[in-house]
Amino acid sequence: MAARLRLSPYYSKLAQFAASDDDKKLGLDVDAKASEEITAICRHFDLLCEVLPAPPGSVASKRLTISRSANNFDEAEPEAVSVQPRPVVVSGKARLAERYGKKPPKAAVEAEDLLERSDLPKLADFYRALVDAYPGFHVPLAKLLTQNLRAAGVSGATSSSSEAKKRKKKEKKKEKKNRKKEKKQKKAEEDSKVEDDDKQKLEQKEEENSRSDEREETTPAPIIDLELPTAAEVDEDLMKELEFERKRKLPQN
Repeated sequence: MAARLRLSPYYSKLAQFAASDDDKKLGLDVDAKASEEITAICRHFDLLCEVLPAPPGSVASKRLTISRSANNFDEAEPEAVSVQPRPVVVSGKARLAERYGKKPPKAAVEAEDLLERSDLPKLADFYRALVDAYPGFHVPLAKLLTQNLRAAGVSGATSSSSEAKKRKKKEKKKEKKNRKKEKKQKKAEEDSKVEDDDKQKLEQKEEENSRSDEREETTPAPIIDLELPTAAEVDEDLMKELEFERKRKLPQN
């Protein structure tokens, strides 16, 4: 705002008027836009500005009468300031317990721990007043404070403990993953071994069957030695049969 006012052509003239010890008043006839600029500059220099319509026949639309404001600071007597005793300091953890109960946000707990270790009571008062004024931004403010205090070299037990827990949890998760991987690999090896054994047994059985078939093909058929009767023996057998048939047909007495 002040930078914009410095660009006004009336700024330097009013600055000289405010710095001089002359008690005379300054009158200006200007248009409405310039009147607004001069009024803002007068407020900037703590000058009194009276705005009236311009006299008839004047080109301007406004007549401004500028004068200095009465300086009553030297004449006024200082008021007696009553010194109040410093209130009892409530610890940050007690404030968190009062606001959130048994489970306050981790960021807020870490910020309070770092404040206690930083030994900066004014910063603690400012932070707590800011949190009380904007309770909805408690966690973002706590994270911002923690980040800046760590950058300044302040360390707390909460952060190291939290990091140690995270690291331990990560290692435990990694170990569990490795065990699961080893178990899966061992099972795959066992399945592969069983499959190889079954395959080997099947191959052996097929090989034995092929060998058995080969032996059956190569084994010669047994030779049966038959003795054929002679012609005399055949004639003798025929004569016996004819004699038997003739006797069977004769009538019996």
